[in-house]
Amino acid sequence: MASIALAGMLVQAPSLRSFDSGSQVCCFCVADRAYVRPRKGEEDAPGQFYDVEVWGKAAEHCVDRLHKGSRVAVQGQAIWQEYRNSNGEKRRSLKVTRANLTFLDSKSERQALAATTSAPENSGSAHTVSSSGAGAPF
Repeated sequence: MASIALAGMLVQAPSLRSFDSGSQVCCFCVADRAYVRPRKGEEDAPGQFYDVEVWGKAAEHCVDRLHKGSRVAVQGQAIWQEYRNSNGEKRRSLKVTRANLTFLDSKSERQALAATTSAPENSGSAHTVSSSGAGAPF
């Protein structure tokens, strides 16, 4: 399995799934848009999107702390998945599993967001959580 490291923003609120075995996984999507100044007449380059899974106790911590727009740094195992879209076309997506995260939002950014949304407010600056992937149901 290949390793990957990236930084970006959550495009939606994270979700938490629990399994009969007691394992939990937090799933969310991170947008990573490396900006390259376009030449005159060219459009901006599209962003890349990565599905991320965080397992174990770190999964609960992520759900409590992350929200749409949160900035994170992610390190984990990269897995390519193939699927067919609604038109029957074959597509591929990259999933990052067994992820280790560093929360990049500052306390003041979280407080400002909490004041305008129902996002949780947490203290502290950058904080790291690790996901071992242990207890994954597959």
